[in-house]
Amino acid sequence: MNVISLRSANLNPTQRIRELEIPASVILLCLLFFFFYIFLVINYPVAYWIDAHLRLAQRDQILVGYWLPTIQVLVFIVSKIGGDLLFLRIILSLIATGTLFCIYYLANLFFSTTSSIFALILLGTNLMYVALATVPYPEVLFTGFTFLAFTFLDNPLKARSFYLAVLFLNLACLTRYEGWLLAGMLVCEEIFWHLKTKGLSKLTPLVGKLFLYILSPLAWIIFVVTEPGGLQGRLDGILNFTTGLTSVTLTNRFFTRLNFDYIISFANNFYHLLSWQVGNGIMVFGAIGLIVAFKSATKRSSQIRIFVFLILDLFLVAFWSPWNFTNLRQPFVWEVFLIFYAAYGLEQLAKFVFKIISALSKQINVPFQMNQVVSIFAIFLLALYIPSTIKFVDQTSHETHFLIPAENGLWLNSRLSTDDSVLVLSDDPFQVYALATYISLPLDSILDDRLDNQHILSHLNATKQIYVVSLYESRERLSVDEANLLDQLENGKIPASGHMVLGRNIWVLSSDNLADYFESKELE
Repeated sequence: MNVISLRSANLNPTQRIRELEIPASVILLCLLFFFFYIFLVINYPVAYWIDAHLRLAQRDQILVGYWLPTIQVLVFIVSKIGGDLLFLRIILSLIATGTLFCIYYLANLFFSTTSSIFALILLGTNLMYVALATVPYPEVLFTGFTFLAFTFLDNPLKARSFYLAVLFLNLACLTRYEGWLLAGMLVCEEIFWHLKTKGLSKLTPLVGKLFLYILSPLAWIIFVVTEPGGLQGRLDGILNFTTGLTSVTLTNRFFTRLNFDYIISFANNFYHLLSWQVGNGIMVFGAIGLIVAFKSATKRSSQIRIFVFLILDLFLVAFWSPWNFTNLRQPFVWEVFLIFYAAYGLEQLAKFVFKIISALSKQINVPFQMNQVVSIFAIFLLALYIPSTIKFVDQTSHETHFLIPAENGLWLNSRLSTDDSVLVLSDDPFQVYALATYISLPLDSILDDRLDNQHILSHLNATKQIYVVSLYESRERLSVDEANLLDQLENGKIPASGHMVLGRNIWVLSSDNLADYFESKELE
């Protein structure tokens, strides 16, 4: 692997953006990662985690509640062009590969070409990054947009770079709400520097810049969020949607969590999640890289911007996040930037090792170059992280509550026609969404016996054949109506043919026979 070179060793950061060359070695690395992600998609075809299934099940919608729309737009477009889950996951893998180019680009701008290689490899093999790279979650895309925004913000001498930074900032704001923190931070930064350098003069250009920074959050709040109560009410509405709590407000959630016991519990959990997902070694090298970066006067302002963003993100996750302590995604933003700085820390280690080897090689007349040290480190990192990453994806995709609906859905999809419907017997509403992920029928065609009889009967009138799928974990948690229907099917009182898929029963029967059952219930 060749170390990347620039046209001039003395280029300043602004020139580096223009002059950066991406050599064949980096392109090859990114291609290898892309094919690695494709390998995972093909070998582990089951999607995992709840939000991914909710997005996929509602693939005919662009707006799903107050989820920011970027990823859902992608899911919608792929579904409309006839792409299946495999095609969507390949597109997501391509986006993840593009994000690797973004961290390479930013690390090369801030640090060096050696750091770029390390950052690319560390991020490309990180287990959470890889797991999120092939399912419709916004984290990876948000990371790419954020990297690009930081990249072009550090080239302020070119107007085009400023507008590119604004573009990627607004795209980040439409991908994850953390982007709103970044936009707010940049607004404050812009006001500070304007007042410091120009005072209260020339306010019109300042107002224009500030408006561009907050364009997409402003549009989202005005045109999408419809909660009453002004800005505060709309923000509370977003929080209510993301937490699932109907009475919580930003203020009371903050004060509820603002206590010593909660803060200690959160900090302990956050640290353990972070150390598990990136490893203590990366955390140490990340701290080293950040300290060394802060010591460099030419890069200090950029590092302060990132550091403030990370503090704000931690504040958001701690006090307003909808996640509980078991959610694996809560430290993801910190994880990514720890990797970013760990790459710089690893470069310092590589230089130290090179000095030692170089001194030894001179004594035995064996030439040794920095390229070789970087290559050895790169191979070591790949060998260290890829096996654990594959194991994590394997275990996650084989979790029962994801695997069983997937297998049942694939079995159904090979038999369903557009005139058929599915009725799910389950003790967990999520299973309906999980099953809908894998079948071609829209979510509306998947019935739940907890719905009222009239709704089911009206749907059965347009259905030729019905598939009743038992996806419950505990029979005792079924509703009374579901338990009665299950008894009728098992005892043969409703004519149906039975099948078994991964230990779950699927009954196939005519809609007339099922309609007779529900009509008899109506008469009771």
